[in-house]
Amino acid sequence: IQNGDEALKYVINCLTKKVALDLIITDIAHSGINGIDFANAVRSNEIVSRHKIPILFITMNSDKSLIGRIKKIPLVKFLSKTAPCEEINFAIETLIYPKL
Repeated sequence: IQNGDEALKYVINCLTKKVALDLIITDIAHSGINGIDFANAVRSNEIVSRHKIPILFITMNSDKSLIGRIKKIPLVKFLSKTAPCEEINFAIETLIYPKL
């Protein structure tokens, strides 16, 4: 998938075909729509929003205003690309299995 627009179409296509998605992993920087706009589009799309798919941002961008925008999106976690594997694994597990 080359950009945020294609990613959104892919997610919608999967769910339309009843392919289950447990998690979306994305970056902030995309061509087309950026990762934040992509996540907001996921949350506002009628087909996708009812599935409540968690989103994990993994990015090198540490801009406080961008991070603030990310934190306003439901079911989202944010990690640095330099995070240790254990931290990434923990974030994935808590997004997919939040009640364990």
